[in-house]
Amino acid sequence: MTFTELRRNIETTSGGKYFFDRDTLKFFGERLSEMRLLKGTAEVTDIHGEKHTCYVISSTRRKNHMGACSPYPYYHYFDVNTFKRVIR
Repeated sequence: MTFTELRRNIETTSGGKYFFDRDTLKFFGERLSEMRLLKGTAEVTDIHGEKHTCYVISSTRRKNHMGACSPYPYYHYFDVNTFKRVIR
C-alpha cells in the first residue's frame, strides 16, 4: 500500500473526504507534503478498548489545542479493513 492508495481509500470508502482537505490540514497545522505512510502496520487500542490493526501516517503538526507551537511529530491511525480513523 502506498500513501496515495491509502489516501484514495480513506477518501472514498470511510467517508473521510475532509481529512486531507487543505482547510482541515491548515487548521491543525499540518501539510500533505509532509505526511508519510510508515512501513508495516501497528496494533492499536482505541478509546473504547477495541484492538485494531492500523496503517500509520506520520505527520508534522505545527499547532496544538492552544494555538501555534513548536513543530512536533504526530501519528494518524487508520484501520486496515475499513480505512476509518482510529482514535487512541
